[in-house]
Amino acid sequence: MADDLGWGNVGYHNKENDEVKTPNIDYLVKHGLQLNRHYVDAECSPTRTSFQSGRLPVHGNTNNNDGITDPTMGVHPEMTCIASKLKEAGYSTHMVGKWDAGFASYKQIPISKGYDTSYGYLGKSISYYTKMGDSVCSQSYIDIWENDGPAKDAVTDVDLDEYSEYTFAKKVLTKIDEMAEQRDNSEDNSYPFFMFYASHLPHYPAQLPEDCVELGFYTDFKNDESQCSAENDQIFPGYYENTNKWHCRSILQAQVAVLDDIVGQITTSLKDNNLWENTLLIFTSDNGGSLELDETAGNNHPLRGGKASFLEGGIRGAAFVSGGYLPEARRNQIENGLMHISDWYVTFSEMLGVEATDTNAVDMGIPDVDGYNMWPLIAGDVDESPRYDLVMNKNTYIQGEYKLIIGSSTKYAIWQSAIFPNSSSPTQAELEETYLVCDTKKNWGCLFNVLEDPGEHENIADDYPEITQAMYDALQEAKTTFWESDFYGNDACPDSFDEVAQDYVDSDLTIYTDLDACGCW
Repeated sequence: MADDLGWGNVGYHNKENDEVKTPNIDYLVKHGLQLNRHYVDAECSPTRTSFQSGRLPVHGNTNNNDGITDPTMGVHPEMTCIASKLKEAGYSTHMVGKWDAGFASYKQIPISKGYDTSYGYLGKSISYYTKMGDSVCSQSYIDIWENDGPAKDAVTDVDLDEYSEYTFAKKVLTKIDEMAEQRDNSEDNSYPFFMFYASHLPHYPAQLPEDCVELGFYTDFKNDESQCSAENDQIFPGYYENTNKWHCRSILQAQVAVLDDIVGQITTSLKDNNLWENTLLIFTSDNGGSLELDETAGNNHPLRGGKASFLEGGIRGAAFVSGGYLPEARRNQIENGLMHISDWYVTFSEMLGVEATDTNAVDMGIPDVDGYNMWPLIAGDVDESPRYDLVMNKNTYIQGEYKLIIGSSTKYAIWQSAIFPNSSSPTQAELEETYLVCDTKKNWGCLFNVLEDPGEHENIADDYPEITQAMYDALQEAKTTFWESDFYGNDACPDSFDEVAQDYVDSDLTIYTDLDACGCW
């Protein structure tokens, strides 16, 4: 799972721009199946919770705050997650990288959600060098965990020179070698395993490994821009000290190049260990590329919008299936059937003969899993997706080829070019404040045919009033089933914490109206 990877930041989607080079990803796509309508949430945590829990965000978690300041985000402790289901089928389960699915309780961290081992960070983002978390807290903190505790005994043990994604890649490659050895030592030459590698790339901060020029990852592109210098202190040791010379599109695409190289290393390792033929490899982004140009430089061309927007550029994830287990007849094809990231939960379960129902959660009054078994579609056994519709949030509903958006809160309603951002790109504020207005009439909305018009150029609501009204009514009915977690962690904050911590919070940061947590959970 890539982090904030834009639709237009991979070669197979953006052939108009020769700056975009992802040879390893493109190879897997050529020998795999493109999932052209694989939907994710517009932001990180709801997508990750959805994948782990098998539920749509509206039935699991729509909260994208950071778990260190908001204990209600992420997987509810009583939900059974996908790794636990795979363990029922005899799989060894392992997780490396970004969690961002709740950690106000030990019951929410990977090791308690079915993973035999885990190594990575629990929050939303870390510095690639210092490994510091980026949440607003009264003191800085390092966010690197291994299994059920900090990965290091002391802050001074953290390697401040090693690029964190290199560390994660080594962990993945080492684990693959270990799994191959376990297989070779087993009586029946079988040792099934599930590896969830959640890369940090190309999420902010806009940082690169020190050898990125030497290894050919980084190139200064022409007609670039430097807006990302506003929220980044350092790109890599030796990069331009003059921030006006920063090349933000170049930096982002270099981050993608690093990710692509790691994907290539993983593919090679699976093949060298004779694991490839029995491997199903799924690749997806957690949301669209970020248009927060003060921090980064994502591109979702030719789709409209980006991260934090429920236009296609924010929720249509760059996704594909590859690996030797994928039937040959499905390779080098494009699947346009409707899918959601929550569907993998039921898909994996039913592929392995495991009951997908989350009985424990249902008994606790928590919604059951929402997914569908997509393997018959992926394998080519059926022509149509079992999923007919998809409720994305309170304002966005997909039904077949149509998509309804209501209200006027959908931001980043802009199209990007093949080469974006560039020296003429608007500011982040201008992009964010470009809204799609869909409430000019009461009980109405914008309607797009996203199968024929994935760039959402033409609002066809007035041309199809019956479809628009029926979808509007269906969305209102669906809202009656929405669910939010009421889990609030275990408050261990001292009585004086609010008063003390408030001194550290910018008064303009209105999101934290009641700051009562920053590592006290």
